[in-house]
Amino acid sequence: MEHIHITPEGIVELQNVTVHKRMPIAQFARELNNYIGSYDTPMLPFGTIKYQKVPFQTTSKTSVAFVIQPRLIRIRFNGDMKPFATPYMIYFFKATGNSRFSVYRLFSLTQFISTNTQLYISNLPNTYDDGRLCTGRVSLNHMTSENILDNIIPLIGTLESSDFNTDLRMNTPRIVSEFPDYGGSIAEAVNIWSSLSEENPEPFWTLDSDVGFVQAGTFQHAWEAFNVRN
Repeated sequence: MEHIHITPEGIVELQNVTVHKRMPIAQFARELNNYIGSYDTPMLPFGTIKYQKVPFQTTSKTSVAFVIQPRLIRIRFNGDMKPFATPYMIYFFKATGNSRFSVYRLFSLTQFISTNTQLYISNLPNTYDDGRLCTGRVSLNHMTSENILDNIIPLIGTLESSDFNTDLRMNTPRIVSEFPDYGGSIAEAVNIWSSLSEENPEPFWTLDSDVGFVQAGTFQHAWEAFNVRN
């Protein structure tokens, strides 16, 4: 099939088009919907930055990233309740079918998140070096790619109310490690961060844009890396 195309520059092109298949619009819509799923996104958590659902032959993978505003939380660390003032917390959730689920938590020092926003490794305990959370005894067997969005907010509450400990090395910011009495242990870092939070519940890192968090790359880099991990 040939047709004439006029470019914005006023150039006339004669183009050859190969028709591989013809179908009514309604049939095309049905086939497209079967391939990519529903056109409408489900109800997403407040603060969602990015959502993606990828269908496979027998299952699907659902990924979502969203931001939680700065706040003062209280965590249970080695049996004691500790206040922690947090910056913008970026949660990454991913579920593949009924068997694989993972959650990462990074920090941002700015309110508006774009693809180029610099993110940082969470300084909270129970956090791996790449930002992945150790979920401990929290059961994730019920999390699937189909119900992940319904369970995200309750799961965050469960994780934040669970026991934190020294099983993992914590990525502490330089503002903590520069304290003269800081000896390098996770427990000392938690106590210092908790004391700072009690003195100034407002995020003190907003006063200094270079507080020394461990960089995790831009949001786009973190999103792409998160989605290629198992």
